[in-house]
Amino acid sequence: MLYQRALVYALSIALLIGFLCPVAFGQELAGRTANISSSANYYAASSVSGLQSLTGVVDVFLGKNTKGPYYLSWRPIEEGTENVQLNGRRLQRGKDYTIDSASGTIAFSEPADEKSIVRVEYSRDPKKAVQNTAPTVLPMTYDLLKKENSSLQLLGLYKQGDPNKQNSADLTVFGFTGERKSKESTISSMFLYGSDDGSSGPSSNKSFLDQAALKLGGSTATDNFQLRTSYMRIGEHFAGAKEYKLQQGSEAMDLLATYRPTDILTLSSSFTRSENLKEEKKGEVLSTSEHKIIVDPKDSSKLTLSHKEVNKEKPDVAEQKTITDRFQLEGKLGESTSATAIHETTNTLVGDVGSKVTTNELMLNTAAAPNMAVKSKIMQKDSSETGEEVRLNFDVDATPSKLVGINLGISHIDADAAGRDDSQTLKLTANPSSRLSFEMGFARRDSSQKGDEEGQTLKLTSNLTQKLKLEMDYANLDSNIGESKEVGNLRLQTSPMEYMTIFAALGQQEIGDVRSLSREARMELRPFKHTALSGGYKEVESNGSTVARVTEISASTKPADFVEFSGAYKQREADNQEDIDSLNLTLKLDAGGPFKFFGTYVSNPEEKGIVQRTLRQTLGLTSDLGRLKLRGGLTLKDDYMASKRSEITEVGMDYRLSPRSTISTGYKLDEYVGQGVLDTTSYFLGYTRRVGSDFNLYLGGKLTTYDGDIALMENRTEYEAEARLGIKF
Repeated sequence: MLYQRALVYALSIALLIGFLCPVAFGQELAGRTANISSSANYYAASSVSGLQSLTGVVDVFLGKNTKGPYYLSWRPIEEGTENVQLNGRRLQRGKDYTIDSASGTIAFSEPADEKSIVRVEYSRDPKKAVQNTAPTVLPMTYDLLKKENSSLQLLGLYKQGDPNKQNSADLTVFGFTGERKSKESTISSMFLYGSDDGSSGPSSNKSFLDQAALKLGGSTATDNFQLRTSYMRIGEHFAGAKEYKLQQGSEAMDLLATYRPTDILTLSSSFTRSENLKEEKKGEVLSTSEHKIIVDPKDSSKLTLSHKEVNKEKPDVAEQKTITDRFQLEGKLGESTSATAIHETTNTLVGDVGSKVTTNELMLNTAAAPNMAVKSKIMQKDSSETGEEVRLNFDVDATPSKLVGINLGISHIDADAAGRDDSQTLKLTANPSSRLSFEMGFARRDSSQKGDEEGQTLKLTSNLTQKLKLEMDYANLDSNIGESKEVGNLRLQTSPMEYMTIFAALGQQEIGDVRSLSREARMELRPFKHTALSGGYKEVESNGSTVARVTEISASTKPADFVEFSGAYKQREADNQEDIDSLNLTLKLDAGGPFKFFGTYVSNPEEKGIVQRTLRQTLGLTSDLGRLKLRGGLTLKDDYMASKRSEITEVGMDYRLSPRSTISTGYKLDEYVGQGVLDTTSYFLGYTRRVGSDFNLYLGGKLTTYDGDIALMENRTEYEAEARLGIKF
C-alpha cells in the first residue's frame, strides 16, 4: 500500500506541477477544537475539554527562525489560560515569550528555529472567538540600471490587510533606490511611498511627505580630508516603515568631517540631530555634537581631547543638557610597559537642577618579567548624587616554566551607595609530564551587602599508558549567597584491543540535603571494517535509593557498497514512572544506478533529553537523472498517547529545461486523523530563466489549502508569490 501511494503521488506531481509552502491546518470538531496558526510550517494538533462555557485548544507548530509574532488558531483567547512549551520545555510568560490575547499572537524572546516544536494550550469562548488567518506578502525588485559606477532599482511591496484586525487595509509601497559612485565620492538615495489608509494615491487629509520615506546620503574623501553626510525623513503616515525597518514619524540628519593637516594630528567634528514627527510626540528633539583633537606621533604617547554635548528637548518638559569633557593619554613606559590615563568630567543640567560626575582612571600593563604579564586598573569616581566610588582590579599571568602556569586576580570595590565587595581568584595549571596535566582553582568573595562565598576546583587528566586514560574533577562551593554544593566525577577510558574502547564513569553530587550518585559504563567495538557496535548502562541514585536506570545498545554495518543498516535500542527504568523503551532502525539501499532508497522506523524518539511518545515509519526515494532530479517520501506518524495519527507524503522535482532554464516543483500532503480528518496540501513552483549575460528572470509561487473532514476550508487558503527581474546595462 505504501509503495502504491508513493507511486501515485509521484506520477501526479510529474503531470500537474505543484507548489510547496508551510504546512498548517485547523478544524473545529463537535464541541472540541484542533487548530494551528497560519504561520506554522508543520502542524499536528489535539484538543482538550473546555471548562464551563470555554473550549480548550492545542496548537503545535514549527518555528520560522524568527521571534514572531506567530498566529494562534483563534482570537481572542482567554487571558492567562495559555501553557507554552518549546521542545517539551515549559516557557515562562514575560521572560521567554509575550502573548497578545486579543489578536491571538505570540512572540518569543529568542528566535525559534525551523527544528523547534512549539506547543500552545489555551482556552477560548466559542461565542466570541473567530479563526485567525495570516496576511499575504508580495515583494518585488526591478533593476532599471546596473553599471559599475551607478545603479537604479524600482522597489515594490504588496501586503494583504490583516484579516484578524478590524479596519486593516491592504498595504502597497513603491519607490526607487539608487547609487552613484566616482573616484572620490559616493551619492545614494531612496524614496518610498505607502499610505497607511490603504489608498493608492495621496490621502486628502494627509500631506504627500507624511506618507513617504526619503533617504539621502553622500561622502567624499581626499588625501587629508573626509566628509560624510546623510538626511532621512520618514513620514508619520508612511505604512511601510516596519517592512523596511525604518522608524515611522522621524526626521534625522548627521554630518561628520575629518581633517588631517599633518601625519600626527587629526581633527574631527560630528553632529547628529533627530526629531520625532508623530503628533503626540511632536517637538521631541535629540541632538549630539562632538569634537576631537588627536595627537598621535606613532612612536610615543597618544593624546586625545574630546568635547561632547547632548541635548534632549521635549515640549512642556525642562531641557536636558549633558556636557562631557574627556582627556586621554596613552603611552609606553619603556620597552615592556604601557599606560593609559583618563580624566573625564560630565555635567548634566535638567532645567535649573545640575549634577556632576568626575572620573579618573589609570591603567597599567607590563611584562614585569619574560614569563609574566601584569594588568592593573584603578578608577575613582565622584558623583554629586551617589557619592564616591573606588574600584581596583589587579590581574597577573605567569608561566615560571613551560610546565607551570599561574593566574591571580584581585578585585576591590568600595562605594558609598553599593558598599564594599572584595573578590580573589587563583588558578594553577601544571603539566609535569606528557601524560599528566593538573589544574587547580580557588575563588573567594566577600560582600558587605550580599554575603560571602568560597569555592575550590580540581581537575586531573592522566594518560597512564598509551591505552589507558584517567580523568578526575572536583568542585566545592560554600556560600551564604546561594545554595552550597559539592560535585565530583571520575572517568576511565581504555582500549585493551585495537578494535575495542571501554568507558567507565562514577559521579557524586550533593546540593543542599539532596545527594546523588551516578554510575556509567560503555563499550565500543569495531570487529570489522564495515561494522560498529556499542552498548552502555547508566544508573542514578538519590539519597541512597536507585531512581533511574538506562541501558542502550546500537549497531551499524555496511556489508556491501549498496546496502547500509543502523539501529539503536534504549531501555529506561525509573521509580514511580512508566518504563519507556526507544528503537531506531534505518536501512539505505544504493544499487549504483540513479535511484537511492531509504527506510526508517522510530519509536519513542528522544530529542534534547525529552522522550516523544510517537511511532514513525518512513519510506523515501532520491534520484539523479542528469537533467532531472527527483525526491519523495511517505511517513506514517502515530502519537499514540493522544490518539492522533498523521500520514505525510512529500514529492519534489528539479528539471533543467535547457542550459538557461530550470523548473523546480514540490508537493506535500499531511493527513491528520484525530477526532476528525484534517488535510493540509502544500504546493510550490519555481522557474529560473537566463537570457544572455544581461537578463535574468525568476518566478515562484506557493499555495496551501486546508480540508476538514473532506470539506475545503476556503477561508484558510494561503497564497504567496515572488517575482524578480534583473537587467545589466
